[in-house]
Amino acid sequence: MIGNYFRIMLRQLWRNKTYFTINLIGLTAAITCVILSVSFLFNQLSYDKFHKNGNSIYRLAKKNVSTTSGAESYDAETSGMMGPTMVNQFPEVINVIRVQPWWDDVLVSYKEKSFKVSPWVFADSAFFNVFDFELTRGDKSTVLTRPLSIVLTEGLAKKLFGDQDPIGNSIVGMNNLDFIVTGIAADPPKNSHIRFEALVSWSTTVPGTGPLAYDFMNNWLGQTIYTYLLLEENVDANRLQSKFPDFMKRNFPERAENYLLFLQPLDDVFLHSYNFLYSRFPMGSIRLLSVFLAITAAVLLIACFNYINISTAKATQRASEIGVRKVLGANRRQLVTQFLGESYMLIFLSLSLSFLLADISLPTFNELVGTQLTMSGLFSIEVISSLGIIILIVGLMAGLYPAFLLSGLQSTGMLRPSSRITSGAKARHLLTLIQFMVSIALITVSLIIIDQYDFMRNHELGFESEKVLVIPTDNSISNSHETFRNELLKNPDILQVSICQAAIGTGTFGSTVIPVGMTEEMSTQIFRVDKNFLDTYQIPLIDGRWFNSELDTGFSIVINETFAKQAGWNNLNEMAIQDTDGPVPVIGVVKDFNYRPLNEVKVDPVLMLIVNRNFNNASVRISGNNIQPTLQYLEQTFLKFETRHPFEFYFVDQWFDGQYKAQDKFMKIMSLFTALSIILACLGLYGLTSFTLSSRLKEIGIRKVLGASVTSILVTVNTRFFILLILAILVASPVAFYFGQRWLADFPYRIEIGFSVFMISAISALLISGITVSIQSLMAANTNPAAVLKQE
Repeated sequence: MIGNYFRIMLRQLWRNKTYFTINLIGLTAAITCVILSVSFLFNQLSYDKFHKNGNSIYRLAKKNVSTTSGAESYDAETSGMMGPTMVNQFPEVINVIRVQPWWDDVLVSYKEKSFKVSPWVFADSAFFNVFDFELTRGDKSTVLTRPLSIVLTEGLAKKLFGDQDPIGNSIVGMNNLDFIVTGIAADPPKNSHIRFEALVSWSTTVPGTGPLAYDFMNNWLGQTIYTYLLLEENVDANRLQSKFPDFMKRNFPERAENYLLFLQPLDDVFLHSYNFLYSRFPMGSIRLLSVFLAITAAVLLIACFNYINISTAKATQRASEIGVRKVLGANRRQLVTQFLGESYMLIFLSLSLSFLLADISLPTFNELVGTQLTMSGLFSIEVISSLGIIILIVGLMAGLYPAFLLSGLQSTGMLRPSSRITSGAKARHLLTLIQFMVSIALITVSLIIIDQYDFMRNHELGFESEKVLVIPTDNSISNSHETFRNELLKNPDILQVSICQAAIGTGTFGSTVIPVGMTEEMSTQIFRVDKNFLDTYQIPLIDGRWFNSELDTGFSIVINETFAKQAGWNNLNEMAIQDTDGPVPVIGVVKDFNYRPLNEVKVDPVLMLIVNRNFNNASVRISGNNIQPTLQYLEQTFLKFETRHPFEFYFVDQWFDGQYKAQDKFMKIMSLFTALSIILACLGLYGLTSFTLSSRLKEIGIRKVLGASVTSILVTVNTRFFILLILAILVASPVAFYFGQRWLADFPYRIEIGFSVFMISAISALLISGITVSIQSLMAANTNPAAVLKQE
């Protein structure tokens, strides 16, 4: 019996090679997408699952509420005192780990070898007791206890020391200090959101005991630390979280209304921090993952609908076979088994080809989504189990309806050559309509996403970002920054140089001040600049003046428009900042400028001041002529002043572009899957049209004999599909608008969805579908009617 089924399957496949190929291509492409998507899903869900106490570890995060503007934002940056105070005041908290990944790469040196380290991370002494990162050398309870202790990853230790034992040796690191290697850790797992190449003891930063003495990391005001809490087992995190408002009022009352603390489960950190600001560890996005999986499901659905449409449309060709089998005693269960068997045989053949295709496309897929999936990962238990369930559902979905439709046909009259089977026509129309709707919605949403990203890239930043580059500078240049600047300006292609702490892309930090006329503190971004900063970045000055060494005998400040608006200031003479030594005057107001990517937040209040220290960055405006010789001159001059640190730089406009990499990858994936869905829909439309025309050849022949033109025949054949397409456009457009609006809601700067987007997607769908149908319609319309009618 099984052998008989198998032979019949092979005969059917051979007789219908075109339709078999269409189904095979569609299902293979769709299942390949499913394999890659499911692998990517489990990769993203696996983040931070390797910690034994993971269910009891939470990251402290906060919702920021501005008391002046009411604006809200989220971040996970906390103060250095929050965690230790919680341990003392809440018995539910067993331990706390503060983690401070440094903003910039840190150069480490051992003898003649030097390497940039990223991330360089300060961490509490119990780091290896709370987290299950593997420590291969050293005592996990003591490796991060003493000041200037450092734990290196195996990869960094190998680069610095080779085969030599690193333990006990010292390396030169931050601020040219000597750090003692106390331990070696395995490189962090790829599915950990916490990344490090070097871990440095927190005690190194404590004022009074540590040589770095970073007060901002060890007080209540500074908000730069990631704080992780280890709770008692089975503690209700929500109940603990409800105590945080009183905790803030008791310990940090000046921020109790602004900082609303909450707990974020460790398992949620990677995927559920997509709307958090200031992340210095790599993060995923549950939103992007959901959209990605939804698009994959849409592609799979289109492929299944293709199979159902073509299978039910082919019912006429199988009428005689079904009739004979029923006359010979075949029952419905046997027929359903046969048709489902054909469905699953095609799916398993597609599955085999899909794994081969997935293997070939894996490097490209990894590059697109930013992962390091391997072929062995595609065969993991989770992936295979999920794939098995999906294949079972797909097989039933693709084969069950055609099987019951065909097996339910009556044998009476089925053996007559003139018999026709019309069952399933309405269902085919409905499935074709849904295919069109999905494709049109994907085209529309893709156009909205492309327009949004194009808008962000070309939006006015408020300053001239082109031809400006930033060079990180260290102690040697900082100590002789004026000489370095003068040396650079000797080159005629170097127009301006600003050397200070602040630069676009780095060197700024958040703080709070009290503007004169207000009683509450206002959050602001601090720019420590020099007198050349404004001209270097060509930021427009709209009121007052810029810093001038002859006029500014005391402390003075320049602000941006947003600062003035939030402070309620209209007159420059009234503008000042409260200080312990008296009001500090505001001497100027600059136009708002974007110093962060446009997908994060709108312009915050900015306060600029001159501080004669921390000359960490040189911002250089060049003419744009002789770029390579100019860069060579910059490097040569840099190396005259700095012998330990390598020459590095970035162009400001390219820095902004680099901040949109995740969005670029998502846009490419969206475009790729949209194109794939359109191709599959066209394949299905091609197969369905081909079959429909083959069953209407007699009708077309009669029409031609009676004088019908090719054009009228094209209109007759295409009208049905055109009506379905118009219906699909009418239904898909508001659906795409809804999801497009939801997508745009999280962008501080966003486009307005215009009518042109829907027009382009509708015209594209009409053209693509029209061409697909018309090619075959033309062939049928040009068929010699005598050749068709003589067979009747």
